[in-house]
Amino acid sequence: MLELLKKELYREYIRFEKVFKDHWEPDSYEKKDFYSMIELLRSPGSNSVLMESALRDLIHVVKWYCQNAPILLIDEYDQPIMSSYEYGNVQKKYDGYHFGSLEMYNPWSILNYEDTGSLDSYWIHTSSNYLVKQALREADRKFWKDFEQLVSGQEVPVWPTLETAYVERDSNYSL
Repeated sequence: MLELLKKELYREYIRFEKVFKDHWEPDSYEKKDFYSMIELLRSPGSNSVLMESALRDLIHVVKWYCQNAPILLIDEYDQPIMSSYEYGNVQKKYDGYHFGSLEMYNPWSILNYEDTGSLDSYWIHTSSNYLVKQALREADRKFWKDFEQLVSGQEVPVWPTLETAYVERDSNYSL
């Protein structure tokens, strides 16, 4: 398994070498380190420390070149499905959801993008606003008070109920 990973990392280094070669400073640390890693990946033998170092170094150089932190998505066959420079376009289009410092993207949109190669709003046809409309029609004063606080930029603590689906609830206190 390590030999397969080593082979794939070597291919990625060679692929990115073509992109980076005209952008290196002549004696830069990054350039020397990049070519040293190619030699290590070309030589016999492998271990998990080498693979981790190779991946970290490649991510570092891609981030330097793209001015954007790369991501690597792996499909069910352990194959990369999106390159780091594609990620910049995806990030601009889909923006992602923010959970504290973690940024997540809608998997449906990402997988459809990978399948079609087109940045579209794939999620838009996956549901309706029926439940939201119903909840707003039935909303009580507390909901509207909390809603006004949110709109004005304030925080409103809520207690999520995970035992039941929203449609099973008679109230909208945690909407």
